[in-house]
Amino acid sequence: MSPTAKLPRSARSKFAVVSTVVAFLAATLAPVTAANAASELVISVSPSGSDTAAGTPAAPIQTLTEARARVRTALAAGAGPVAVELGSGTYSLSSTLELGLADSGTAAAPVTWRAAAGATPVLSGGRSLSPAWSTYTGNILVANIGLGIDSDQLFADGQRQILARYPNFTPGARLDGYAADAVSPARVATWSNPTTGLVRGLHTSEWGGNDATISGVDSSGNARLAWVGDNQRGNEIHATYRMVENIFEELDSPGEWFYNKQNGNLYYWAAAGVNPYTAAFRTAEVSELIRVQGTSSSAPAHDIRFIGLNLTQTSRTLFKGTFEPISLSDWAIVRQAALAMKNAQRIQVRDSTFDQLGGNAVFMDGYNEFNLVDNNSFTKVGASDVAIVGCGCAVRDYSTWGKEVKTLTDTTPGPKNEDYPRNVTVSNNLMTDMGIFEKQTAGVQISIASKITVTHNTIHDGPRAAINIGDGTWGGHVIANNDIYNMVKETGDHGPINAWGRDRFWPLNSVTEAQRKAYAFLDAVSPSIIENNRIWHSSDWAVDLDDGSSNYIVRNNLLLNSGVKFREGYRRISTNNIFVNGGQHSHVSYPNNEDEVTKNIFLTPTPYFFIRAETAASGILYDNNTFWNNGGAVGGITPSWQASYDVNSVTAN
Repeated sequence: MSPTAKLPRSARSKFAVVSTVVAFLAATLAPVTAANAASELVISVSPSGSDTAAGTPAAPIQTLTEARARVRTALAAGAGPVAVELGSGTYSLSSTLELGLADSGTAAAPVTWRAAAGATPVLSGGRSLSPAWSTYTGNILVANIGLGIDSDQLFADGQRQILARYPNFTPGARLDGYAADAVSPARVATWSNPTTGLVRGLHTSEWGGNDATISGVDSSGNARLAWVGDNQRGNEIHATYRMVENIFEELDSPGEWFYNKQNGNLYYWAAAGVNPYTAAFRTAEVSELIRVQGTSSSAPAHDIRFIGLNLTQTSRTLFKGTFEPISLSDWAIVRQAALAMKNAQRIQVRDSTFDQLGGNAVFMDGYNEFNLVDNNSFTKVGASDVAIVGCGCAVRDYSTWGKEVKTLTDTTPGPKNEDYPRNVTVSNNLMTDMGIFEKQTAGVQISIASKITVTHNTIHDGPRAAINIGDGTWGGHVIANNDIYNMVKETGDHGPINAWGRDRFWPLNSVTEAQRKAYAFLDAVSPSIIENNRIWHSSDWAVDLDDGSSNYIVRNNLLLNSGVKFREGYRRISTNNIFVNGGQHSHVSYPNNEDEVTKNIFLTPTPYFFIRAETAASGILYDNNTFWNNGGAVGGITPSWQASYDVNSVTAN
């Protein structure tokens, strides 16, 4: 008899899915076999090597582009598997290393770019500087480093320095320091060239960031702000939460710097612990270090592995990239990253570090399948750590805030083409201090995608969500076994696990409730599961299923100091969770929504919160829950409530 034969049909189905995923991970994570290892072609690289060398450990080549050329030659000759082994040192990339079909291996014989044994290879998007410092005035030094440098980041001994700013850098504060008068006419009047200025702020409703360049000054002395387009919900910068940087006159404290593009002078006030005369200085000028891209979803780049690499010092995309609105989420994104993938299959990123990057760390754009991001460290990343975002062209009746579709023309379920990620796993990663510059960011961002698994990650200390699901297209995600804390530190009105469901059904005019409910599952075609996570949060909702999020199961989570929110969606099940000083929030519930709140343990004075008295009309099931308030009364759980709801629930003594 099969080991699953005694299981109920639904359990057998889930067991089959899990078994498939486990088998896939076992195959992809397995080391090269002894037979393959004997035939593996290894190309050795070192920053001190020579591109005319043999490419052996004793005679390594020098550049990654030469390594790519030799990989292509080997693959064309039928070699495989092929490995590029990087020795210790810094590899300065003046342009993106682009990998495609010609650089692809096979499932049995992948192409691997990896650290040599015991080596620490660093891929940098900047150049090395050798400033000859002299005193400018006081503590400020000056050195001419030449014209034509396009970098808004400076590193000293590997640490990011502070672009001259007002107010001064205050770690732990929003924007690392903010001031309402950052671009006031009185302050602008003290600047010799306001047009170098960059304004960073929050959205007026604190829904992420809102940032701008300064294009000039009007007749009243006000700075003219040119919005970069980084928040889909509008361009109003918060009146208080704002700051300005890249202004020469604001260079007034340790660690700050300014580069004058007109004369090539670099000005610097040395940070504590930095000897400017011996320190290694670097810029950040390339926004992408590696791009893996096939020609289409039917001709993807494939079977490439990156193991043990260290990626750092990419340029900020906040003021250089093109922001694209994504669905009806709040988000707009730049489809770039230190390691970017598009039309890619079976790509692995393992055991690597992503540190002090200017934009996103990893981006899966459009078609991506069976990719793995495992056991990496992400620290101080400028935007999101991992973004998994399909093409709007794959969505039927696609809406954004600038172009809402109010009447459906297509009621076919699911995607309309293959240009979206699916069957991707993000696991065992450490993600901390993301969103240094861009605030509409996350540890893991998922949008226009299907069946994304985010598991066993530790995600903490970021400005917005740890895991954000931007829309219901197309569900099937598993968010499990993650440890999440200290998130949503700079923004508001959402949770560490945040989701929206503003899909085809949500903006519609003139539909019946029956139609609205049916249409909700045109995009949210498969249930998404949020389970076995431990989340600490300092506000109301650890799991925020907002604005139409539908077809979710939230179960077996430990929710510390926070709870779960359902708003304007269908078929959300909250079960077997432990709420410690948090509750279940039901906001603006649709009639007959099939929501369930069952078998939970609430350790709190008040387990339920409503915007309005909506439970009867909406048909939410509340039952078989356990309440405890340290022996005291539990708010709302009265005999009259239990006449209709929580009939089988108990209040513990």
